Parts: sequence; structure tokens; C-alpha cells
Amino acid sequence: MAMRRPAAWVHLLSLVQLVVLHCGRVQALEHRHGVGIGYQSGHIRAEEAGSFHFRSFPLAYLGRYGGDLGAEVRIATLFPLRVRQEDLAFSPRAEYDRTQQYDALVAPNYRFREIGNWHFDAGLGPHFHYVRFQSTEYVEWSSAALGAGASFTGRTSISDSVLGGHGEFGARGDLSYDFIDLSRGGHMNGGVQAQLLVFIGVSLGASR
Repeated sequence: MAMRRPAAWVHLLSLVQLVVLHCGRVQALEHRHGVGIGYQSGHIRAEEAGSFHFRSFPLAYLGRYGGDLGAEVRIATLFPLRVRQEDLAFSPRAEYDRTQQYDALVAPNYRFREIGNWHFDAGLGPHFHYVRFQSTEYVEWSSAALGAGASFTGRTSISDSVLGGHGEFGARGDLSYDFIDLSRGGHMNGGVQAQLLVFIGVSLGASR
């Protein structure tokens, strides 16, 4: 009697089991969420607009999903503190009627082994930075920059009495380089953004 070939779903299940065993004990169910504040410094060289240097206050959401191998997202609303255009420095919120500035990074992420009570992870992926200044007195200025960014995060658990033992505190640094300006239809001369955050958050799902 001929033996029947395993169904396709059996092969798929075996592949899933291999991935789970490689990434650790059911760690793919883990997800972390946090809110951070900090400081961001950036430099943009836009075609036909010159050089701009930004100093901003970011308010960010941080998310991480997965075990040792996972994915992360950081979305920040930036409040511009100071801008220098060539040799002219000014406060955008005082000079312009409306300011919009956002920064985002979405990346595959790898978690390293713990050092003491601290967990460390790093990511590398697409970065997006958007800024727009509107005024009835000055010429509107905007940039929608796309490039690549890297992150490094350290986090530690807070006391068991906080958030049922799921609370955590940490710090994060991001560095990015943008080379496409979507608002101007393509190439830009280069944009660099550096961001530092401290955050509090919650860790849910499986743990190490």
C-alpha cells in the first residue's frame, strides 16, 4: 500500500515550529508599548532651499513586537525649539502661524542578552521625517524626507508594585540619514537626525 504524502499544512506547521525554536520560548507573543520624551537635533540640506538645522522636543510612542527577533516602531511628534537657516536663527513657533514636524522609524529588531537587570535591543530600517512651517507673512517651507535609521534601546523593569510588575523604564538613541525628499520629487542633498529619549512603558505577553 502506497504511503500518502503529508499535506501542505503539515510542512507549514513544521516550519513554524522551527522558527519558534530558533527565536526562543513563545517569545513571538511579546509586545511592549511606551511613551518617551527627549531631544532631537537635525540638519537638512534641501535643493533650492539651503541648509536648515533643527532643535526639537519629541513626544514619542515606542512599540516592539516579537522575541529575540522582532519588529519595532517609533512615531514622534516634534515641537521645534530653534531653527537655524544658513546664518539666521529663529523660533518657528513664534515666527510661523503653524508648525508641523513628525519623525518615524520602522525596523526589524534584535534583542541582545541581558546585562544585569537591563535588556538591550537594536534596529535598522526605513526612516521618515516631515516638517512644514506655514505663515501669512513668510514663504511656506516643507520637507518630507525618506532614508534609513538605526536605533539602540536599553530597558529595565520597574518595581513589581507598578503596573502589576509589567512596567519598565528605559532610554533610547536613534540616528538616521535621509536622501530622498518626497515633497520635491526626489533627490535631496542629505538630512541627518539624531534623537535621544527616556521612556516609561509596559511589557505584555511572553517573557524571557
